[in-house]
Amino acid sequence: MTYWCTVAGAVLSLAAGISRGEIIDRIVATVGDNVVTQSDVILHLRVSAFLDGDTLDLSLRRQRQAVDRLVDQALIRREVEISRYSPPDMADVDAMLEQVRKPAMVADADYARALKKYGITDEQLRRALMWQLTLLRFINYRFRPGIQVSDADIRAWYERELAAKARSEGKKPPSLEDTRDEIEKVLTNQRVDEALNRWLEQARTQVKLYVREEVFR
Repeated sequence: MTYWCTVAGAVLSLAAGISRGEIIDRIVATVGDNVVTQSDVILHLRVSAFLDGDTLDLSLRRQRQAVDRLVDQALIRREVEISRYSPPDMADVDAMLEQVRKPAMVADADYARALKKYGITDEQLRRALMWQLTLLRFINYRFRPGIQVSDADIRAWYERELAAKARSEGKKPPSLEDTRDEIEKVLTNQRVDEALNRWLEQARTQVKLYVREEVFR
């Protein structure tokens, strides 16, 4: 799984109006005692599209895909709370926000227009970034220390992914030594993802999960 696009805000209300002006927010999934609402799903899609610079897609198909990501994040949030991981500092959130703003939104007015385009607020974005940092810290602290990449692993990946491809294209491959650090980083990240996925599979068996599939038909 790719985790730039694994961002979730707190349970925020994005109201849906009905004929008499009532405000409703449907529960679309439960994770133990926690709930995922349709507003959570829509906010997740809005923030993710903003961060990725993608076209906003709120179709039922995309909403259903987002539910799975939010269920996984609810499992992680539960573990974070149980284990009492220290939250990131607001200074870290501000620094991350500056990285988000710099590429295409230098002026405050550009930033405000971009937020309005995707239907989110600065506060919602900051909360999402806070959670993203918390998520990354949890993954790094919980899984990365146990990952080991051997020299044989690096050589095998080099031969399979770099050298063989270069030769098939009639090119000279880069040297192993020049690419060793990058290969080790790639393999480490792959194994962290694999460890996280195994943990999520196990975590899913330890709580009662329910998704209201009829909402997305």
